[in-house]
Amino acid sequence: GVEKDLSLEDLGLPSKKNRTRRLFDLFIGYWNAQLEKIRKFPTKKVSLWHVLWQTIGYWKLVEAVFLYLLYALLSFGPVLILSQLVSYFEGTIDLTPIQLWGFAFLMFFLPILAALFATRSNVIIVHISIQFRNALVDMIFRKALRLSPASKQQQSTGKIINMFATDTRQIQNFLNIANNLLIAP
Repeated sequence: GVEKDLSLEDLGLPSKKNRTRRLFDLFIGYWNAQLEKIRKFPTKKVSLWHVLWQTIGYWKLVEAVFLYLLYALLSFGPVLILSQLVSYFEGTIDLTPIQLWGFAFLMFFLPILAALFATRSNVIIVHISIQFRNALVDMIFRKALRLSPASKQQQSTGKIINMFATDTRQIQNFLNIANNLLIAP
C-alpha cells in the first residue's frame, strides 16, 4: 500500500469451498431437488432455508452451537471455583495445596479456553452467513439477468438492488446472532 496501490493479486483468491460458483452449483442442485419434490407432492412448499442449509451443511451449525455451548458451560467454572475458595477461606472446607494450585490454574485457564471456543463458534457462524449471502446474491443476480422486458417493467431496479443489498444482509445478520439466541436462557 505505501509503495504501490493494492491489486487483486495482493489479496489472493478465496478458497475453493468459498467460491461463489461452487456454492451456486450446490444451491441450484438442492433447489431443483426441492422443486422436483413439489411436482411430486403439490402440498409441500419450497423451503429456501432448508436449501441453504443443505448447500452449506448442517454439521457446521452443529459444530458452532456445540462450541458455543462449551463456552457457556466453561464460563461457570470460575464462579464455582471462587465459591470453593471462599468456603476454604471461611474455614468450612479443607483443601490441599495441590487443590489450591489447581484452582488457581483453572481460574486462569478456563476463561481462556472459553474465549477460544466462543471465538471459533462465532467464526464458523460468520463464515456460514457469508456463504449464505454469496449463494443468495448469485441466485438473485442470475434471476435478474433472465428477467423478461415485461418482468423488468413490473419490478423496479431499486427493488432488485434492495434484494441484493438489504434482504441478503438481513439473513446474514440473523445468522451472526443465531448461536447467541440458541444458548440464551
